[in-house]
Amino acid sequence: MTLARVCGGCGRDLPPAGPGAWEREFPIEPPSGNALVVKRPQGAWAKRKLYDKFRDDYALLFMAWKHGAPIPVATGRRRVFVHRIYKSARYERDDDNLISGCKPLIDALTRAGLITDDNPAGIERHCSQEQTNRAGVIVRIEEI
Repeated sequence: MTLARVCGGCGRDLPPAGPGAWEREFPIEPPSGNALVVKRPQGAWAKRKLYDKFRDDYALLFMAWKHGAPIPVATGRRRVFVHRIYKSARYERDDDNLISGCKPLIDALTRAGLITDDNPAGIERHCSQEQTNRAGVIVRIEEI
């Protein structure tokens, strides 16, 4: 599967991956932003543990991807497309939950050296989602 041709966040048409671009599907679907910020009886500790689990799981997958592709360590700004795929129509997320739920994934890209930083100087981020017959995320990284 490849990324949708239009970014859900900005509406920009996405070009096909070419030289200096890497794309891969991963089996871990990003959480909802609500799962990371909504107050729970367990308190802030439980939310932090959930965030850490997603970030660390993605970081392991991204390190393996970086070495297997191979993808050079980021030295400048990169464009990142995050495309969430989900099984059921009832799980479509609004834009703020989609973007905030991708925070552990973006931080894992930084830990793996695939982007220099998650601020605007290091990344141009695009997020989208679509219903499919499986759950996960497709990540594409492009040199700018």
